[in-house]
Amino acid sequence: MESTSPSLLIRLQDSRDKLAWTQFVDLYTPLMFYWARKTGLNASDAADLVQDVLLQLVRKLPEFQYDRSKS
Repeated sequence: MESTSPSLLIRLQDSRDKLAWTQFVDLYTPLMFYWARKTGLNASDAADLVQDVLLQLVRKLPEFQYDRSKS
């Protein structure tokens, strides 16, 4: 899997950038759902987990600072 581009993460910080959120959700929701199911969660619980992860991202994203030396 390719890494998430820093520019997409920066764009996600702008809540008005609906395209960035669409791209991120379209890319990562199926992957997160897959891994949640692989751990044994049923479909409903896996969907809840994905939603919780995305909510945490929304809450923590304003603190995100890209550091090229750590990528």
